Amino acid sequence: MHGSYWNRILQRWPDRRLDEVTPTDIKQFVEHTKTHVVARRNNRGGRSAAEHLIPVVRCLYRHAEDDGYLTPPTTPHARSRGMWMTYCAAMEAGVHLPQVDILGEGLSSDRLLRVVARARGAGFVAVSANDHFRFARPWLDGLVALSLVAPHAGTLDLVTSVALPLLRGPLPLASSLVAVNHVAAGRVVAGVGVGSSQADYHLAGLRFEDRWGRFDAATRELKGFLQGESSLSRTELGGGPDSDIPVWVASWGSVAGLRRVARLGDGWMASAYNTDPARLSAGLRAIAEERARLGLVPVPVPATLVTMWTWVTESAAEADRVLSQIIAPMVGRSPEQLRGRLCVGPAQQCADLLSQYHEAGCGRVHFWPLGEEQRQLDLLAQKVLPQVGC
Repeated sequence: MHGSYWNRILQRWPDRRLDEVTPTDIKQFVEHTKTHVVARRNNRGGRSAAEHLIPVVRCLYRHAEDDGYLTPPTTPHARSRGMWMTYCAAMEAGVHLPQVDILGEGLSSDRLLRVVARARGAGFVAVSANDHFRFARPWLDGLVALSLVAPHAGTLDLVTSVALPLLRGPLPLASSLVAVNHVAAGRVVAGVGVGSSQADYHLAGLRFEDRWGRFDAATRELKGFLQGESSLSRTELGGGPDSDIPVWVASWGSVAGLRRVARLGDGWMASAYNTDPARLSAGLRAIAEERARLGLVPVPVPATLVTMWTWVTESAAEADRVLSQIIAPMVGRSPEQLRGRLCVGPAQQCADLLSQYHEAGCGRVHFWPLGEEQRQLDLLAQKVLPQVGC
């Protein structure tokens, strides 16, 4: 199989050196492969061929580095040579915007825009923002953060991971999402959830205990404002069917939560620190079974892993300190519960975890660096993602 893809690479770039091929070149090659594949029942619109091509290209470059034909990018001036690696990764990568001040670096528009610029340059495909009204640390509003970066995001998806329709209200939330989608040329993905913070509900004057009973109705109402003939994008902004906004439903993996994803979601947003690869794989099967029972199509739905707290370091002591003293108190979990679930530690350890998620059926991971985002994104792009699935 690899031989046929190797021949395609030779035909595509017969006179190009490996280090002359850009991320855009590889992305265009993947899209060309999708649209020119021989039609078969199981090729899923060319996606199957593209999924086979990507690891072949990735491993080709990896072997070129191992054999000394390419020099790994280790300096700021050389980093751009390694950014093709992210496009060859087995799964897509997104990044949470720095909307919470964890390491005392401050919150600012400049910091948000620097992250977006580095994400674009490193081959990431999305940025995302979460929703809280009261948090243990300084917190920037997620919708405002996405609105600010939208004109600078290029082709990046703008994702809520997640927004809270019960607390914001379906209509105001839909109005904001449609506006961002309009100025961002249709790249918004609406991740929604019920929320896990009693403080948020108390601040809004709502009973935390009532949230589950009201969430389904709020999400259906939201979808009506975001999709179909009566969507705000069509009735208020003159958009067409391509202006509909997909709605992904968050769940930590309970039976009731997965059924809710199956009923209401165009996709599943799973929480990295509340699951593992085996549970994600089982969850995807449960969602598909429930959708088949309900007669919904398509039966399978995609999964994205969000809130993947990230600190790539080769120091075991530093990784343990970050996990025990920073992340665990912040999310209310013990270090033992979090260990092995997050990208905290050596690059190969992170790649191994992501490879397991890839095998489990996860198509995208949204990383949340604790700080020093530009350095952490470079480490992910150069040291972690190229090893996923290899």
